[in-house]
Amino acid sequence: VRARDLDGNASVAPTITVDAVPTIRELLMPEEAGNAFPTAINERGDVTGYWAEMEVPTWHAFVHRDGETQGLVANDWRSAATDINEHGRIVGYVHWSTDPEVERAVSWEGSTITSLFAQRGLATSTNDAGIVCGGMVEGEGPPRGFVLAGSQLTIFGEPGRWTVGVDVNAAGHVAGSSQSTAGDMFGFVITP
Repeated sequence: VRARDLDGNASVAPTITVDAVPTIRELLMPEEAGNAFPTAINERGDVTGYWAEMEVPTWHAFVHRDGETQGLVANDWRSAATDINEHGRIVGYVHWSTDPEVERAVSWEGSTITSLFAQRGLATSTNDAGIVCGGMVEGEGPPRGFVLAGSQLTIFGEPGRWTVGVDVNAAGHVAGSSQSTAGDMFGFVITP
């Protein structure tokens, strides 16, 4: 194999060793699912995400465990599972109807679904201690970030500026994005 550097000079590229080509194993979805979008996998191999219906512009949260895929919400308009921890706890959001005011940040433990708080929002990540982060909307305006640890809810980000916690690690550090006063987006990390 020959390669060229940025100046166009040709040279022999280093040897590349290819071990085994992994086999792609399709996750079986319900018949009405046109597309599947996995969002997370835990060490056990449980996969979570959402599948989209082709006939209706909507999508539904799922978990794939032990070779079987099951929907996580009955009678929802739209839902998505965004993360799964090592204990099998799943977080995401649910729209119960076409009204955008009813989007709720939720968690699933087994077949039990729980709204995380009364305001609109979405949960994006959970760690093995059960700490959850995401974004929530208070009144009118863009979402602000949140961290939920047990019953302790912490809201961060300036009102009127879009902020969301994207991922939480084992130590409880949250990475996310926020809007500056100029309107551009910047990344951040919050430490507990």
